[in-house]
Amino acid sequence: MSLICNRLIRSRTFVVLAAALLGGMLPVALAPADNPQVPSISTINGEWSAKFWQWLLSMPADENPVLDPTGDLAANGQPPGDVFFLCGTFSLDNPAPGVVLGQADRTITVPEGKTFVFPLANNEWDNPTSGTSFTNTELQAIVAAITDQTTTLALSVDGVAVPGATLFDNFRVASPKFGFHLPVGNIVGAAFDDLTVKTAYADGYYVAVGNLAPGTHTIQWYAAVDLTDMFGFIFIQDIKYTIHVQAK
Repeated sequence: MSLICNRLIRSRTFVVLAAALLGGMLPVALAPADNPQVPSISTINGEWSAKFWQWLLSMPADENPVLDPTGDLAANGQPPGDVFFLCGTFSLDNPAPGVVLGQADRTITVPEGKTFVFPLANNEWDNPTSGTSFTNTELQAIVAAITDQTTTLALSVDGVAVPGATLFDNFRVASPKFGFHLPVGNIVGAAFDDLTVKTAYADGYYVAVGNLAPGTHTIQWYAAVDLTDMFGFIFIQDIKYTIHVQAK
């Protein structure tokens, strides 16, 4: 997440997987090749983009990891299996006119064997919560146009940076059509409590980081999306996770 902040756009909030399961492995060298357990980076497929949004939107605000500054809520709602979603934040500051900044510094403890899936910058659009009646094609065009405004992507794993050009060239993902359910107390707003949305689309830059050895690791990312012409602000995410991986 990084995330797109939709609360500023339409009175709700946007947040701006093993390779065979998620997407494709990429030639990103994070450590010497002769080390059998170095972090791996892969792409995800569009289905996991949809699953990310379904996960994020399924939890009420007081249990939602996206609003958690510390990481205490990170395990909530996680899917079964080896995927563990990370997210950016809707906790926002305005450090300068026309700039919206989301920052989080979280610490989590996770068992060995998880693959961490997260968006650097992403957005979702649907009709029920925006009061619109766009066609499927128009919804896809909206999320693509917002992602097109991404100007900066940065990622480091254990202090090793992935080149920005690699992120732009390889990690963009568009979702298929998907649906989700908003619970009572959801992060969108009280007007949408207990609402089922049947048609939504998402677009963004997603990464899967796996093969983390037992011990302490860091994942940090930064993204900027210049929405000045579209919505009047630049949206920035600056996120850090300290991850304690426990041996099985």
